[in-house]
Amino acid sequence: MLVLLALQASLQVTLALPKDNTQSLGSLRILDTGVGHRSTPVPRWRTSLRNLTTHGTNASILQQFGPEYAPGSPALPIGAVSLAYSPSTSYLYAATGQGIIRTDVDGSNPKLVIPEKPGQIVSVTVAEREGKLYYGTEYEGLIKSADLDGSNIEVVRNISQGINWDGMSSFMPANAYAGGILVDDEKGWLYWSASRALYDGSVLRAPLHSEGQEQVLADGIDMPGQLRLVGDALYWAEKGRWSSSPTAIKWFDLSQLRKPQPQSQPPSLTSPPVAFTTQTVVHSNESAAIFFEQDYTGDKQTLGIQSFVVYRDGVEQKIWFVAQSSGRTMFGKLVEITWRGSGDGRKAVLEVLTGDTKDVGVPVGLEYVS
Repeated sequence: MLVLLALQASLQVTLALPKDNTQSLGSLRILDTGVGHRSTPVPRWRTSLRNLTTHGTNASILQQFGPEYAPGSPALPIGAVSLAYSPSTSYLYAATGQGIIRTDVDGSNPKLVIPEKPGQIVSVTVAEREGKLYYGTEYEGLIKSADLDGSNIEVVRNISQGINWDGMSSFMPANAYAGGILVDDEKGWLYWSASRALYDGSVLRAPLHSEGQEQVLADGIDMPGQLRLVGDALYWAEKGRWSSSPTAIKWFDLSQLRKPQPQSQPPSLTSPPVAFTTQTVVHSNESAAIFFEQDYTGDKQTLGIQSFVVYRDGVEQKIWFVAQSSGRTMFGKLVEITWRGSGDGRKAVLEVLTGDTKDVGVPVGLEYVS
């Protein structure tokens, strides 16, 4: 299968900017969490929604969130974690420190549709057929749904596995929470990435509108995040927990679930058969030039993949992703993956479209707008 061969092939890396004669596609929206207080003298800026071409050029800030600038006062970002796009309504939904903010696709008309406590909402997605938002909460460990205007909030699933009472009373998150959510409302599945302890994350699914048992598709993941579904290919980001943790984009072929299981292994609803495998699209250990930067002290930081988009038009496939490290020094990059060649010689090529934080900010969300 062409896609499988492409993803199994080794990666090539280029840091060149894209050529001007590249075919124009749509545009990209980036959610920037902003920069607040730091013990080192770095610039500060508000949480923002940004626009770039698919070549990483013509960057602009469409909207800023949080308090307005005041003379003599530094910028105060509200923070952000996730971005979702609804093509049917042309709305963008940003999960921020204030809750979920809806804007038009050009960033205008911002409206707080689901207020929440700071840091509570950690993921958001849009179910187009249902006309619903689905989002995950960290401290409760719940997956909730709401109408697109924020009304009729309901609890869909409790994935918390209990509350972690070992921490401070003001910071006691659930033992598991949905770091990423995806709804396949055509086939009736709810997918989520459950973040827990180090290398104890997993990707799971369950029936969307019933209390059916959850099914583990992949486990042993360090901080799984955003999910994307293209045909039978379920992609997810592995963000990594620390500035030195590896990061990756991987995928799982859902058609494996429709194959008969070996007679020697009884069926299981809680974990996939041993024969089921995942594929790696990109891994930081294979592309050091892109994922590693030195901060102002000389320490090496790994830029974690925060969000990605899979584009496929029947002829070609592209993946854009944003990676960042927000330690003592801020790094942010927009990277494109394309595939070149054919057959066994088909290879994935990585290209940094921009690595300027003035363009991408500290990116946490990415969407493609046609």
